[in-house]
Amino acid sequence: MHPFLYNELNVATDALGDATSGCSESNLSKVVHPSLCPVLILLSRLKPSTIASESGDDLDPFLFMPFIRRCSTQSNLRIRVLASRALTGLVSNEKLPTVLLNIGSELPCVENQIAASSFPSSLSKPSNGTVSTNYNSIHGMLLQLCSLLDANCRNLADFTKKEKILGDLFQVLAKRSWIASPKRCPCPILNGSFVRVLDHMLSVAQTGHIRENYLPIRSLLWKLCTECLDVEDSFGVSYYDPTVAELREQATISYFSCVLQASKDGMEEVLQKPQAHLSHDLKLLNLPEIKETFVSLEKRLISSLSDSSYEVRLATLKWLLKFLKSTESIRDVHHLSSSAIGIIQHWSKPNLQETMVKLLDSEKYHRCKYYILRILYTWNLLQFQKPGNQNSVDITYVGNLDNDSTFQFWDKLLSLYNITRHKKTRETLICCMAICVKKFSSLLTSSVLSYMEEETSKSCESCQLERSALLYEYITLFVNLIKEHSASSEPVTKRNAAAESIIASGLLEQAELIGSCVFSNEIPAGLSGSCFEPKEAVNMYGRQLLEIWFTCIKLLEDEDDAIRQWLALNVQKCFSSKASGSSFHAVGVPMQVEKVIELSFGYLSYIFGHWIDYFDHLSQWVINGANYVTCKGDIVRRVFDKEIDNHHEEKLLICQICCSHLEQLPISKSWLADGPFKQKFTNYLYNWRRRFCHQLTSFAKDHIENLGGVDWIGGVGNHKDAFLPIYANLLGFYALSNCMVNRNIEDDMLRLSQIVEIGKTIDPFLRNPLISNLYLLVVNLHERKVGATADMLTSKFIIDDSIWDGFDPYFLLR
Repeated sequence: MHPFLYNELNVATDALGDATSGCSESNLSKVVHPSLCPVLILLSRLKPSTIASESGDDLDPFLFMPFIRRCSTQSNLRIRVLASRALTGLVSNEKLPTVLLNIGSELPCVENQIAASSFPSSLSKPSNGTVSTNYNSIHGMLLQLCSLLDANCRNLADFTKKEKILGDLFQVLAKRSWIASPKRCPCPILNGSFVRVLDHMLSVAQTGHIRENYLPIRSLLWKLCTECLDVEDSFGVSYYDPTVAELREQATISYFSCVLQASKDGMEEVLQKPQAHLSHDLKLLNLPEIKETFVSLEKRLISSLSDSSYEVRLATLKWLLKFLKSTESIRDVHHLSSSAIGIIQHWSKPNLQETMVKLLDSEKYHRCKYYILRILYTWNLLQFQKPGNQNSVDITYVGNLDNDSTFQFWDKLLSLYNITRHKKTRETLICCMAICVKKFSSLLTSSVLSYMEEETSKSCESCQLERSALLYEYITLFVNLIKEHSASSEPVTKRNAAAESIIASGLLEQAELIGSCVFSNEIPAGLSGSCFEPKEAVNMYGRQLLEIWFTCIKLLEDEDDAIRQWLALNVQKCFSSKASGSSFHAVGVPMQVEKVIELSFGYLSYIFGHWIDYFDHLSQWVINGANYVTCKGDIVRRVFDKEIDNHHEEKLLICQICCSHLEQLPISKSWLADGPFKQKFTNYLYNWRRRFCHQLTSFAKDHIENLGGVDWIGGVGNHKDAFLPIYANLLGFYALSNCMVNRNIEDDMLRLSQIVEIGKTIDPFLRNPLISNLYLLVVNLHERKVGATADMLTSKFIIDDSIWDGFDPYFLLR
């Protein structure tokens, strides 16, 4: 490969040399050899060697260097870019200092050494060719410096060598800083490229331990970026110039990087070791010469956020979002108002919320709107997590806004959600709405608890009732939106936004406050929940809390592992140690998702176990999970589908958890006391058990008919498409029957003859031992109630050898 690539580059670059000497630039087929781009792309895939090749080695990749350097002078921008990328794999770590200094030294020291001064914006080569250095060659060298610094120098393991390279290169580039000045070099592309070189040097300087060159690099970069941000005055063009917009975007990125590195690699380093990287920065920031530089920082931030250029606004918003995320973990700098970080934080506390809301009204570009919303969400979420902020007058966020302002902000978000079609923006709007709901839920909880006091409920003011009804309406709307976004048919980004919003809304934590106040005075099926009434307020609010909890549990069984694990880790924090002792205490070590699901139901049963609506929610979950429609297709192929198999096991696990809790719930004695409600509750249990029975027999008949006489190996009950509906419906039937038997409710509506009919219907499925043993438990349960002999009922359906002693119907929970 080496000789072949060498010969191809030799021929291709010879053609480039011929093209640049004449007037053949008008014919690109003569300028760019067909093999040049593929060879450059291939070389760009190479990784730099840690050691240099021996002298005289014919296979040394460094032999390609003259050809690659020749490509940097070409007028074809694509060739210059590819050449800069191909250079990184040819330069070993030993030769890197020499190559960087050689390239930097070739840049002209003064502007009169450049030809083509009359063609700055297009980077054209002059026709007279009097001077060898032109805008194209300068741009090519700057691209090569960027690539070598970002790839080769950044990955050096020797920090001392890295510091030496940066120091020597900075001394060379400082004499050529005029290239980044729009007044002295009226070429935006060159200005931006030089600024990008210094930005890479600043980022690399942060990775070292000594960082002697960090301050001079940042000082020069700050000065040049400030000049570039005012580039419109320098060029004075009345039309839109994309090269000027690109320059101002790069200048914005680099300007704010001097405060806190906001590039991808830099942010990762800051987040990994924030205190180690910023402790040295803080000492530098407090020097007198640096303090003067940061005087205009706040003014620059405000002007950049409302700049007429879309690129500048977007770059500023991106940096501000990363700034909020990264500096939150740095507690040391919050009080340092003299530092650049302190200046931004000092401005943010009273002004960020209001500024972002105003920008949201005036912004027309959806990407900028997206970042404005992310900033609002991140800012408010961080402030809610800090104790004592709600009473602070120095910080403005949703938590300490007055009610009217919060309602206006909610209406604005809701209006944007209804008219926005951009997917990421809609998802962020849901998260921002969750921030409002966090305050709404706290207000509604206080109101609902006050209604429970007899003296307060009698003297309830109409304005307070109207506000509570409005809060309930907003929370109900939010819960419905979350349920819609968390459906399995929705994209993973929507489900992720739903999970994030559930945690941010704080609704999960409100369940413990409301749970002790809910009461059972009506059968759930008879409740319409149309109007908000003080007497029913606690129950209505409690149902919404149950809905959000059950939606959260549904997301815990999501097919996306990232959603499951992140949500499980955050749900653990909602388990209060006060609830049922230490069993629900969330320790620092993350638990398995299945364990979190089980603990979630235990937590809810502890809080809402005395409430008939919770009983209804559990029953509804089981019957929905058991109502499985068999998908069409090859049933043999579906047996080996691992994802489907996991999904069946997760659904069966939750069904078993729900049925187990149905049996254990402490049904209030008042429900079963003599009176009209006892008969209503008895009929309620009968109806639920009848629904399970009907769904069980209907599925069994339909499934047998759909098979068309196919004899499944081991019995049709062994296929997962059939096992889950049969077992789950039969388990629900068993759990409801157990509730009635254990509470001495007369069972006149279901005779043993009907148990026999169920057995006949599911007879083809009884070859599965799990189904047959569960059916035997149902038979034994009714036999004890009626007094018949179970053997007479089961002899027709179950073989004696298949009966297990001590069979546990909740085998997945043990």
